[in-house]
Amino acid sequence: MLYFIRHISNSLDGHATIQLLAPSGQVLSETSIKSAGGFPQTVSLNVPKELPVGSSLAAIGKFGRYSFDKRLSVKVADGSAGLIIIIQTDKPVYRAGEVVRLRILSIDHRKLPLAKDAIKGCHEFTLNGRDLLLANEDLNRRPLILTAEVTEEATAPGESVNICFLAVNVTMREVSKGCRDFKSGPDGLVRFSVPGLRSSPSSLRVTAKAEGGSLNPPTTTVLLQPWRSLSQRYLRVLAPGQKLKCGVSTPVRFHYTKLKNHSSVAFNYQVFSGRRVVEQGRFEPRVSQDDTDDRIPVESGLQSGGFITAELSLEPKPEWGLSSKARLLLYYAHPKGELIGDSRRLQVEPCTSNPWQAGALCLHPTRGVGLSNAALNALQPFFAQLTLPAVAKRGELVPVTATLFSYLQACVPVKLSLNADSACMKLLGEPQKRDCLCGNESIVLRVQVRPLCLGAINITLHALGLAENKGLCDEGKPLETRQARDSLRKSLLVTAEGQPQEKSTAKYICLNGSGEGPQKHEFPLELPRNVVSGSSRGVFTLSGNVGSPVSVDRLDKLVRLPTGCGEQNLALLAPNVFVLDYLNSSGERGHPLESKLKENIAKGYQRQLNYRHAEGGYSAFGSQDPEPSLWLTAFAVRTFGRSRRFMPIDEAELSGSIRWILSNQYDNGCFPSVGRVLNSRLKGGLEGHSLAPLTAYVLISLLEAGAEIPQVSRVGAVRCLLQELQQQQQDSHTMALAAYAFSLFEDSKASELLASLRDEAQPGNGESIFFFFFLCFLRTEATLHWHKNVSTAVAVETASYVVLASLKLGGRAAAKSVLPVVRWVLEQRNHDGGFVSTQDTVVALQVLAEYAKATSSSDTRLQIRVSSEGLGSTLTVNRENALLKQELFLPVVPTVLHIEATGTGCAFIQATVKYNVPAAEETKSFGFWVTALHANCRPQVKVNLFSFCSYLVSWAMSGMVIVQVKMQSGYRFEKVGASSWCLCLEEQALKRHEVDQDQVNLYFEELSNRKSCALLELVQDYVVENAVPATVTLQDYYEPGTSPQL
Repeated sequence: MLYFIRHISNSLDGHATIQLLAPSGQVLSETSIKSAGGFPQTVSLNVPKELPVGSSLAAIGKFGRYSFDKRLSVKVADGSAGLIIIIQTDKPVYRAGEVVRLRILSIDHRKLPLAKDAIKGCHEFTLNGRDLLLANEDLNRRPLILTAEVTEEATAPGESVNICFLAVNVTMREVSKGCRDFKSGPDGLVRFSVPGLRSSPSSLRVTAKAEGGSLNPPTTTVLLQPWRSLSQRYLRVLAPGQKLKCGVSTPVRFHYTKLKNHSSVAFNYQVFSGRRVVEQGRFEPRVSQDDTDDRIPVESGLQSGGFITAELSLEPKPEWGLSSKARLLLYYAHPKGELIGDSRRLQVEPCTSNPWQAGALCLHPTRGVGLSNAALNALQPFFAQLTLPAVAKRGELVPVTATLFSYLQACVPVKLSLNADSACMKLLGEPQKRDCLCGNESIVLRVQVRPLCLGAINITLHALGLAENKGLCDEGKPLETRQARDSLRKSLLVTAEGQPQEKSTAKYICLNGSGEGPQKHEFPLELPRNVVSGSSRGVFTLSGNVGSPVSVDRLDKLVRLPTGCGEQNLALLAPNVFVLDYLNSSGERGHPLESKLKENIAKGYQRQLNYRHAEGGYSAFGSQDPEPSLWLTAFAVRTFGRSRRFMPIDEAELSGSIRWILSNQYDNGCFPSVGRVLNSRLKGGLEGHSLAPLTAYVLISLLEAGAEIPQVSRVGAVRCLLQELQQQQQDSHTMALAAYAFSLFEDSKASELLASLRDEAQPGNGESIFFFFFLCFLRTEATLHWHKNVSTAVAVETASYVVLASLKLGGRAAAKSVLPVVRWVLEQRNHDGGFVSTQDTVVALQVLAEYAKATSSSDTRLQIRVSSEGLGSTLTVNRENALLKQELFLPVVPTVLHIEATGTGCAFIQATVKYNVPAAEETKSFGFWVTALHANCRPQVKVNLFSFCSYLVSWAMSGMVIVQVKMQSGYRFEKVGASSWCLCLEEQALKRHEVDQDQVNLYFEELSNRKSCALLELVQDYVVENAVPATVTLQDYYEPGTSPQL
């Protein structure tokens, strides 16, 4: 900090000491100077940040015979004191993974914005007195304020402006010109128009010059290019100067140009709200003069050639239910056939009964920050409400209630009407009603609908205020007739009866283009005898690259089962990583899918943190679980480790999870089952005692994540795997896991395990197989799998790990030998791109991405001819669309689909038929009982639904089980209740429940041979006639094929 002191004669020698003293006399800071014939005017003194109150500054010195001792109390202002930071977000609540947009404003204690340098206004300078040549040198700190007043030379009212136009033809000959003086209006703008020009100019130059006596007046020029009309008629709609208000006529101006000898025409106009025409009309303007107020006159000798240019206006009155953005279309048809028209988007003030709040923050150069709130109340005369269930089954009688409410004090004759697609929905009852709607009252229209089609069916309610009473309202009541309107549209989701099923037939075809003929395939698409009528539909899918397994809009549908826990969230996150990895490795950076995939990864990562424990591990239900799960934590580390190449990951949290995993390792190197292992296949193979599966899985996860594994932990885990494999006979799934783990270490044990697995492999469709070293010899379209005595989900996992291990050891050279396995995996894929459950879907998609990287080729040119009953189409696969998923919907099922492929390259083809059956097949793995009791009947019907379930395998525990309750139409879920029926049971395994439209999903962590129970309380909101019975389905999450249904 700088301080001025008295100027001392340069002829005197001396010294001075400046001290900063605390109230107690303690020296806080000190500086000394000595002078030998010269002395500086300023000295520097360090000031501590925390300066005690009552501190003083002391100056002690002696120059010749002159000495001084001066003390002065001081107060030091902190440069950052009074700093206020205002942070404003774009909305108050965010979902996980959403982008947060915010504004940050820093202001000082004077409420002025902070800036390094002021742009305009007042500046404050502190100068040396000698620089100003002031006679009095006894100066302490004295600011010099310089003030400058500047008049802005810009937009202002009342300014004189001369505007000229010049029109020339293609030979640069003048066609027309003119000039006129204007005064700017209150808003500082000048509005002008150019007369109509009969000749066809090639360009029009408009020049504006400011008047005011300046030698060099400001000038600007705009060059305009004309458009031409064959009929020499032009029309332009101008934007309104303000928003249209409900119930108020607002003029919308338009310019119209025609030849004087042309007859007048009638204009047509339409006002659109969305895709609906809410008002239309026709009018014929009267044009009596060729002039407007803002016209620039044409110079004599260059007349406009008989043109009339007039400004007319149309006054729409938005009493209809316009959206906030409507559109006005104005047009007319010339007798010669040309259509002349223009349109303009109209801003409409919202016609609702709710108040709208708006806030503003502004900055003033001297007064600082200003805050202001404003309220807008927009009111419509009445509004409609449509009440119906969200979901119904086809063929049921669904009640629909339409209600009209009034905000007026007077009575209004109104008409209510309901509309729906007659081909898909049958209305029972009178769909129209005329009545008198009085103040603070309502009118109700009730009908029943019978949905005939599947999918979302729209029901639209129209309410119209009538212009004539016609006896609807009693005499003597205050009456108001106005053309007020309101409309409302809702969708009824119609589903088919029964349980949805799906069957797919798929092939991975390759053609080398070396003169071979076309490949032909037949896909028979059959339906079971008990299929629900009208529920079947078929689709053909074509993809040119297995590395792009799904459409980006279907990534959230990879897992067919409910996704309410941490494991399913990871299962949806991981495929995004695999697809991104493939795009980057195959040179597809900047692909349109990339931004969506990164967004999905960010959302999934944020959502997964909800299931993290303080010690670093993860569990399926987060804090609801007593401890983290070692298996799920390994899954999270595996996924996040691969994700950090595409988005920022909290490295501290990832390292914490890795440390927690390693802290649970046994001294012998094995990883035990800590917490819940929801996937029963990882609990120890078929016998349930081996630690090899979980140890291999954890090791794979750490290695794929690029974790730094201490040498002791790494060697111990390998030793554990070797011992477990030697001491116990392992199933194919465990051997495949161990083979991939050893391949990541490049250990020779991986090759041994792969050889053993190939001995156990089974060819598809009864084919024969012959092995020579690590190569298998099959026909071109052969498949290999390990599906014996295990579920499809486990077989897919096993095959996937075999492919991963082979590709890791052999790279591109191994791609050909594992092709039969890849073919079998692809044939298990469902229409949405997933497989059976979560883990098999994740690993299989990883395999497809790795296989695509090893076999990617830019030389793909295929033509696929698809034909069936009512269908004949040809699809093309090339480098540009190889990553796209092409689909054809089949008009008729059942059918036989004929496919013929020609060209060069590989492609994945699949035919899928979807349908419903009355009930799913029963299973011998689970016991399942459901009891329904009516709790009360008035005013609402309330039902208590008891669900009992158990695992019928007496010596084992199941994996995670989900009970899906498909409620009867008209009912809604209220809560999971408590009952002595359930509390008396020993097993209470229900961990979570969630509601998805008309379905309630109950998550049981695991089931034993003892009964577990859940109580659901359901409330009937709508009485649906001919209602389809409710269904309750139990599913083993990792083996969905075992699904009893009641």
